[in-house]
Amino acid sequence: MKIKKTLFNFGAYLFALLILLFIFAFMMKPEKFSVLLDFSPFEIVVTLFLSLGAYIGNGAEYYVMARKLKITMEKKDILLLPLAMNLAGTILPFQGAMTYQIFLMKKKYNSEISQGCSIAAFLYLITVTISGLAGVTIFCLRKTESILFLIISLLFLSAPFFLFLFVKLVTRIRISGKIGSIINFARKILEGMALLGKDLKLTTILFVIYLLRLLSMVILFYWIAKCLNINVYFIAILLLNLWNMISLLLKFTPNNLGVSQVVSGVMFALINLPESDGVLLSFVSTASFLIMAFSAGVVAMLYHFWQITMSKTKK
Repeated sequence: MKIKKTLFNFGAYLFALLILLFIFAFMMKPEKFSVLLDFSPFEIVVTLFLSLGAYIGNGAEYYVMARKLKITMEKKDILLLPLAMNLAGTILPFQGAMTYQIFLMKKKYNSEISQGCSIAAFLYLITVTISGLAGVTIFCLRKTESILFLIISLLFLSAPFFLFLFVKLVTRIRISGKIGSIINFARKILEGMALLGKDLKLTTILFVIYLLRLLSMVILFYWIAKCLNINVYFIAILLLNLWNMISLLLKFTPNNLGVSQVVSGVMFALINLPESDGVLLSFVSTASFLIMAFSAGVVAMLYHFWQITMSKTKK
């Protein structure tokens, strides 16, 4: 199993390299990245500071949902958990962030693995649904005439309905053995999501936090666009962030490097904007998160391991 995971992670780094080569060959010339040299130290510091908004928003979502699932999460982990998850997702590209989140919830807070999965899955559902709504809005505003873009947006918007059908199917299946265990585990995750979704107050709070986190990301991308002299409108930036969040669902490269840039370039092309601008915006944001991962993320992860070690020692 360990050898298989090692091969997966090695393959993830190799795949990221291949994607970057594809980007340089077909989506934008390497020379265009020379504009990054114009970034001043002040602009770099502001970019890193603005990226903290995304971490705090993400941590606040975990904090609120953890309380609903009766997990007493420390307030300091509102910032530390997302930072450490970012580092884990960089070192272990194949779902390292989610694995770390589930690991910490189990080791530090004694929660069930399915509860950690429920929290992550519920956040993905919110992202996909809002992304669909934003996409349909862009199409209605005639910012694009791409039917493919409309179909993708409608599928995203229909995510809660498809989930409802999936829940109905899973709850009726009764199979023993290994497959049965997997289905039971999936059922627990879905039950946790249902518990979160049925609480109107919780859903409203989560929605507000999510919008604030999204706003912080939009501000970050607007700042990056300003630094790079890229002209882009609000909904395009909003959708760029949403599509990148969705791409994290199948995260298998370090910090989504390469995948995020391709998704951003394709999305910009679909709404009639220069794909190279989408690639460049995404590249700078990914770079800022990588810097945070190998600085603040290291501190956060070491702190978590120290806490877990100390708690074991006391026992």
